[in-house]
Amino acid sequence: MRANAWHLAWIGMCVTLLGGARPRAADRTELAAFDTAGERAAASRQIPPRTGTRTGTLEVDGRTRTYQLHVPSAYDGKRPVALILVFHGGGGSGANTARWTGFDALSERAGFLVAYPDGVNHHWIDGRNARFQNVAGVDDVAFIAALLDALGGEFRIDPRRIYAAGISNGAMFCHYLALRLSDRIAAIAPVAGGLPEPEAVAPLPHGPVSVIAFNGTADALVPFEGGTVARDRGRVLGARATARRWAELNGCAAPPVSETLPDLDPRDGTTVTRETWSGGRAGAEVVLYVIEGGGHTWPGVDKWRYRRAGAAVSHDINATALIWDFFERHPRPEGA
Repeated sequence: MRANAWHLAWIGMCVTLLGGARPRAADRTELAAFDTAGERAAASRQIPPRTGTRTGTLEVDGRTRTYQLHVPSAYDGKRPVALILVFHGGGGSGANTARWTGFDALSERAGFLVAYPDGVNHHWIDGRNARFQNVAGVDDVAFIAALLDALGGEFRIDPRRIYAAGISNGAMFCHYLALRLSDRIAAIAPVAGGLPEPEAVAPLPHGPVSVIAFNGTADALVPFEGGTVARDRGRVLGARATARRWAELNGCAAPPVSETLPDLDPRDGTTVTRETWSGGRAGAEVVLYVIEGGGHTWPGVDKWRYRRAGAAVSHDINATALIWDFFERHPRPEGA
C-alpha cells in the first residue's frame, strides 16, 4: 500500500511539471496586463513613411482620378509639413509638370510635400465656362478636397500651410479653387493665367488668400490685358485687373508699390517689374511679376516647346523659388 501511494504521488508530480500548474487569479491578471501592454507598444510603433515619388488614385463621384506625389526623403512624420498642389496646363499632365517645374528638387531641400493632380481629359474646369471644359459629372473642386483629405489622413500635413500653383489652365484653376476652398488654401501662385471673367465678382467667404502671380506682356495665348483666351476658350481679366481684384478681396492697400528688378540676363529679351499690394487682412499680400516681353512661359524654366513656339522665357527670376519663398511667408491665419 505504501509503495502504491508513493507511485501515485510521483505520477501526480510529473503531470504537474509537464502540464504546468494553473496560475493563480493574481497571476492571470498580471499576464493579461502584460499582454495588453505589449499590444499597445506594438500598435504605437510607427510604420516608416513612404518617401520618394509615386502615383495614386481616388474615386470621386464615380470617376477614378489620378495624381503624382513626391514625399521628400527627410520626411519622418514627426512634425507637420507644408503641401503644395501643382496644376498642369491645358493638354498637360501632373507627371509632365513635375519634370520641368523643379518643385521635387526644391521639396528635398525645404521638406514640403508636392502633389501633381491630373485633370479629366487633361483640362481643369476653371470657371471660364468654355465649351471644351463642360464634361458632365466632373467636379474638380470636389476632387481636390478629397485629395487633401486622403493625403491628410496619410501624412502629417500642416492645415495652415496648403498651397496651390499652376500654369495657364492650371493657373486659372488656382483662382477658381481658392475662391471655393479659401478655408483650406493659404496662398496661390498662378503663372500665365488670369482670373476667369465669370469669377470676377465671386466673394472670398473664408478669410484671406495671398497671391503671387507671373504674367508676360507678350503672352500669345492668355492676353496680358485680358480678353479672349486662345481665340475661343473663354475670357479672363487682365493681369493687373486680376491682381487688383485679389487685393480688394484680401483688404490690401492701393495703389501697389512698383519695383523694377535687375536685368540679370539681357539676352533673354525680358525685364521684370514687381508690383506689391500689402497690408491685407491677417498679413495678406498680392504680388504681381510683370514680365516685359515674356511669353506664355514659366520664368526660369527652359522648355523645348517654348523655344519651338518662340515664346520668351525670363531668366531674371526663377518662379519656382519665388513661389516657395512667398508660400513660406504666408500660412493661413490662426482661426481662419
